[in-house]
Parts: sequence; C-alpha cells; structure tokens
Amino acid sequence: MLGLARKNMSKITKEHVVIQRWFPANDPVATNVARLCILKEDLKLEYRGWLGQKIPELDMNQIPWRKLYFLRSIFKTMMEIHSAVHSLKMNQEFREALRQQPKPLQNAFDELNRITTAAHPLIKGYRNSLGGHVKEQSVSIALSKVSKDRTGFLEVDVAKKQFHFNFASELCMAILFDQYPEEQQREKAKEIIGELKKALPFKAIDAIVTAYVDSRKLLDSGERDKS
Repeated sequence: MLGLARKNMSKITKEHVVIQRWFPANDPVATNVARLCILKEDLKLEYRGWLGQKIPELDMNQIPWRKLYFLRSIFKTMMEIHSAVHSLKMNQEFREALRQQPKPLQNAFDELNRITTAAHPLIKGYRNSLGGHVKEQSVSIALSKVSKDRTGFLEVDVAKKQFHFNFASELCMAILFDQYPEEQQREKAKEIIGELKKALPFKAIDAIVTAYVDSRKLLDSGERDKS
C-alpha cells in the first residue's frame, strides 16, 4: 500500500514530491501517470462545482448555470482521460514498459481502461455537442425542437450597463434533453447523471498512482514534508 495509507486515516499528511524524481523524463509510464494526476484533480474540482448547492462567487448567473458549466467540463475532462488511456494502449513503448511493472499497476490500468471505454459513447456525444464545443449544428437542432414551455430570464444591471443571460441555461438544457419527448426528459436526466457518476474514475486513478508509487518506492526515500 501507498506509504501514507499506513498512517492514521483520520489525519491528512503531506508528502514531499520532487517532480523530476517522481516523474523522470522520457519515461512513458511516468509521463502518463503525471497526466492522469492532472486530469484527476480537474475532475474532482468539476465534480464539486457540479454538486455544490451554493457557491456565491460562481452563482452570479444562477445556480443552474454553474452546475451546467461544471457538468459540461466533466464531459470534456472524461474525454481527456479516455484519450490518455487510449494513447497508452496504442503506444508500444508504454505497453512494453507496463509489462515490466508490478501486477497491481497493470490491473489498475486495465480497470481504468474498462471504465473509460464503457462510458465513452455517452461522454463523447455530450462532449461534442456541449462540452468541449458549442456546435452550431447542436444549437440549431435544439432550437428546432425546443419546447414552448422552456423559458428563462435576461438580467439587466442598468447602472453598470451589463447583462446576465440567465436563459442560457435553458438553451443548454434544450440541447441536452429536448431531443426526447417531454414526458421522458426527467427520467433521461436521471439516467445520464446515474451513468456519469458510475463512470467517474477517481478510485481507478488513485489505484494507479498507489501502485506506481509503491512499485518505485517513492515514499521510502525519507523525503518528507516536515512542516
């Protein structure tokens, strides 16, 4: 197990990470573990932004807009994670390097590959229409199908001569759901959210990093943050 996992689980500790030592150059395993570390922190922030009930600094254009913004970001980051795993699978140097790693690290990569492959059709569709892009075609199709009951607000700050397009969240909802009959939209939203939550690979990425750190004995060198 990762060194810090052996400590009192009720405490938070800091381990000193020398980037050059932990992630040596020209090492495909190190490079892609580093990439996954970045993407996992992106995903964690986006997940909290999506689920958070109130974040005043980010809710100036209302809570639904902030939640939709982070949901769209999750689609984008999940595609990045899928891309990272796919690149690993296609990289012969990486495959050879991975075969020389301990079995737990190989198993962790297999599990991450399984999760991202299963989620790929769902994630790709929404990333393409609303996540990484706001495509003209997606907006056009949504506007052709939009319900007459879907309405929003334009907020005008007269003193500052500024606008908040509160109705933009309704445009996003139309892109996501107005392709379905109105009576099915609520259930479809629950289905998408359920599938997305199952696909979030937090534990799989943590398992990869745990196996990586253990296999390279990165916490056995006595390099600790004594502060």
